[in-house]
Amino acid sequence: MSRVDRLDMALICLFLIGMYTNYTIMVSAKVPFPSAPCGIAGLILLWRRRDLITPRAFACFIGIVLLFLISVLCATDIRFLPRRTNGLIQLTYSLTIGYALFLTVTQASRRQIAGLFLGFALVILVGCLLEGHAGLRPLSDAVRKVLYSQGVYENDMRDVLFYKRVRPKFFASEPASVTFCYTLFTFLWVVVSHWRWKLVAYVGLIALTTRALPLSSPVGVAASTLAAAALFTPLRRYTQRIVDRRFNRAHYDAEATVAAFSSGLRDAVDLDRVQRDLVAVVHLSMQPSHVSVWLRERSPV
Repeated sequence: MSRVDRLDMALICLFLIGMYTNYTIMVSAKVPFPSAPCGIAGLILLWRRRDLITPRAFACFIGIVLLFLISVLCATDIRFLPRRTNGLIQLTYSLTIGYALFLTVTQASRRQIAGLFLGFALVILVGCLLEGHAGLRPLSDAVRKVLYSQGVYENDMRDVLFYKRVRPKFFASEPASVTFCYTLFTFLWVVVSHWRWKLVAYVGLIALTTRALPLSSPVGVAASTLAAAALFTPLRRYTQRIVDRRFNRAHYDAEATVAAFSSGLRDAVDLDRVQRDLVAVVHLSMQPSHVSVWLRERSPV
């Protein structure tokens, strides 16, 4: 059962937009607020999920920060102390908002999260296709120049030299953000989704990607994807078990759920209540899209 509302989903979307755009606000001349949408959404999500923060998780967080602090203080060259201190601040910031996203995502249903990642991936893919083949590039470049005061990728000649085309940016600061986020979102969709034909769809997405992003060959990309899937199947299964355990705890507690239902069934006399409990147990343990209970009518004696 999902325990996130529309505000949570909107904040997750804002977080993913911040990851994609990497939109940074300069607090001062030397103090940036990187990925500002991520930071704003992450802090709100952390406050909304503050009751889920366990002492163990908080202790691990403090331990990681202290280890990094010790490495900063043990630096031999004092001239790099400001840079290392800035790195410590960025690490603490990233861990904080990342943990907030983790707490929220694991409260949602797998269908919600899979649909969200797939939706973002499709938006990026369609946007890149429009930018490369339907004249969206001028609008994208104009918006990018307004959003990003610095760090805007403008070396299109290099793209033509190395990739034989101008790589799409689709409102991002640089082409690398497009490729990274598209790859990340599609991978997370494959891991989280329970759809039977997801691998076939994934290969199809890769084939479409070759029309939008500068990849060498559709056949080569699809073959390398399938080869990587075959080589890393054990790792994928291990990752899938972790995801299942986090998103679908009832699947691992199915035996206990059925046993509890069976023990209560011995004393049940209300048929309507038994029917409701049976449907609830099936939903909890297997999470089907639809459940129906058929009761056989007894013939009159």
